[in-house]
Amino acid sequence: LIAYAVLPIGMFLASRRYYPIRYEFDRLAKIFLAAILVYAGSAYITSGSLVTEGILKAMTLLAYPILLYLFSFYNPDELQKAGGLCSSLLRCLRKRAVVP
Repeated sequence: LIAYAVLPIGMFLASRRYYPIRYEFDRLAKIFLAAILVYAGSAYITSGSLVTEGILKAMTLLAYPILLYLFSFYNPDELQKAGGLCSSLLRCLRKRAVVP
């Protein structure tokens, strides 16, 4: 059982020696922390109604990118691309909402 834990660690260390990849461990930690917080928030949601519970859990899921933003996860380039995507989506929705 210990070998199953030691083997991946050894492979990781050996592979870093021959083919180093710069992992962004701080960003990975932020992803992991935000995921744990969203899971913890959704785990405590209980309701008598399945629909209400589903809506509340969907809202906690929508909190994930907001948590990543609060943790300063996104690069300025990523924020700019996301802003462009949101503005183009809003333009598309406005075009469809116009009724002649």
